[in-house]
Parts: sequence; C-alpha cells; structure tokens
Amino acid sequence: MTINRSDAWTAAINLVLAVGLFIATPGQVETPPTILGMASGDMAPTVFPRVVTAIWALISLWNLVLSFRGARPSSIGTSGLSGAALKALVVTLGTAVLYALLLVPLGFVLSSVLTIMGLSIYYGSRSPGRIALAAFVVPGVMYVVFTRLLLVSLPPFPFLGLGF
Repeated sequence: MTINRSDAWTAAINLVLAVGLFIATPGQVETPPTILGMASGDMAPTVFPRVVTAIWALISLWNLVLSFRGARPSSIGTSGLSGAALKALVVTLGTAVLYALLLVPLGFVLSSVLTIMGLSIYYGSRSPGRIALAAFVVPGVMYVVFTRLLLVSLPPFPFLGLGF
C-alpha cells in the first residue's frame, strides 16, 4: 500500500478544521433580530454553516481514505498551476474578498452586480447585453427568492430606502 503523504496531511488538516468549525459554529453565528417578537426566518442561522462544514468534513475524510489507498484525489498533480491559471485564481479570490467586504455597505444586489460584471469582463465576455442580463437579473431574482420565498435575510439596498 502506497500512501500519498502530502495528500494525507492536507486531508487530515482539512478534516480537523472542518470538525473544529462545525463544533464552533453555534457560538460564532449571531442570532438574527426579531421583529415584533417573531424570528425573521424559519431556518436557524447555524443550519447552513453546519451543512457546509459537514460536507467539507466528509470530502476531507474521503480524500484521507483515498490518500491511504495511494490514489491522488487532486487533479492538479505535482505540476502545479500555470501562470495564467494562477493569475485567474488570484483575481477570482480577490474579487470574492472584495465582494464580501462590499456586501453590507452596498447591499446584496449592487455588490453582486459589480462582481458579476467585473468577472464577466475579466474572463472575456464582451456582449454588453448578456453581461447586463446576467449581472442584473440573476442577483435580482435571487434576492426576491431568498427574501420572499425562503425567508432568508440578505443585506438590503442601501440607497433610496428600497428593501423590498
């Protein structure tokens, strides 16, 4: 039996982080404010983070098992990323961080519009109509679906008093 040590260590570290975050989640997630004594949503605020960390832990456990079998769960292998792929990764991660920082001050829809437009242009889309369609319609529909149908609160529009 061959063991991929780097994959085993990576999977083990991810498993420990996922389990730790799963345990710490209830103490880290703030309870949403109540409106007239009623909760603003039907789902507890810890459900989604716990589902994500549970999936993370299961994937990490599976990768740990694969690493002890000698299989390589990663598709990158030992060659690493090319310069263009690394640049795209850094731009995308930087955009995600900027999106997270702008989410509360600009609201969900506006920060999503800016993110979608920026990444669409960066990745080569040059059709203004398609960019506008994706950038305005998708976040708008998502905002309505999440706030009205799923009763999940998202940062509202900060301008014009529009909160739907």
